[in-house]
Order: sequence, then structure tokens, then C-alpha cells
Amino acid sequence: VGAALDFDYRDEPVYSTVGGYYRAGWTYFDDRKLAQFSFRQYAAELRQYLPVFSRNRVVALRALSILTDTNPSNEVPFFMMGALGGIESLRGFPDARFRDRNFLLLNAEYRWTVFTQMDAVVFADAGKVFPKVSQIGFKNLETSFGFGARFKTPKGPLIRVEFAFSNEERRIGPGYRPPF
Repeated sequence: VGAALDFDYRDEPVYSTVGGYYRAGWTYFDDRKLAQFSFRQYAAELRQYLPVFSRNRVVALRALSILTDTNPSNEVPFFMMGALGGIESLRGFPDARFRDRNFLLLNAEYRWTVFTQMDAVVFADAGKVFPKVSQIGFKNLETSFGFGARFKTPKGPLIRVEFAFSNEERRIGPGYRPPF
């Protein structure tokens, strides 16, 4: 069971150039068989798109956090824990490199139109996972940064190629939609 509130005033839902998207949600997962894996999850996401002189140059920002709460005798199943890493979160790390009950993710990118069918982008990502809600904050964040290109059609992005760097590795990754 769950509920969410969304406020969306972006110009485009897929590849926005101006506006914002804000979401807050609550979900309750009920383990009816074993009574060991019931938990509550709270999610908040903020996205803001700021044009710089025109819609051909955009600063895109995202903050996303998912927090989990259980009764003392319950656990969160491993496969339902928050995960960071990969082309939609911490792009300089492998998919699901970091996993725990809670996470915080921050993304920033500057993108500009090179020509009608291609945008260039530079980005920075920061985030962390943590076992207790009290550990939320900006200390001990994992970071990655990089650059790339987005090839698009009049209806939106078709494919993106990004070169990402972290303290663990360098990654080249294709994507088929914007990370946020």
C-alpha cells in the first residue's frame, strides 16, 4: 500500500529544459506469510531544470532519497534495498555497486545543444547508502563525474553515450533515456 504526491511543471516529461518535478511518497510492504520482512519506505525526489540564456543550455539538478523503517524484529529483503551505481545514479560505478536500507543521491549536469540531433553533457554525481536513517547527511559521499553526448530525435533522446570516472574505475556506458 502506498501514497505519493507529485508536482510537475516541466516543459517536457522525458528531456526537460525548464521547470521542476517534485515527488514525496510513502509505501508499506507487508510480509503476510513469514512476518519477518514488513517495512515502511519514504521517498523524496527533487528535480530542477534551469536554462542558461536559452533552452539550448541547461543546468539539470536532482536530489533523491529513499529511507526505510522496520519494526525491531523485521528486516528489509536484500533485493528491495536501495542501490546506487550505474548509468542512472552514480555513473562512475558498476550497477548496484552500493546497497543498503537507505540512500541519498545528488546529480548535476550541464548540457548544451551542439546541433539539432545532438547535445553534449558534463556531469557530477554524489551519493551514499547507509543502514540507519540517522546517518543521512553529506559526509562520506561517493562521487563520480564525466562527460558525454546525447543523440536525439524531435520526440526526445534516442541514445546517450557517457564517459564516467570514479575513484574505482573508468566507465563507458550507453543509455537509452536520460538519467533524470
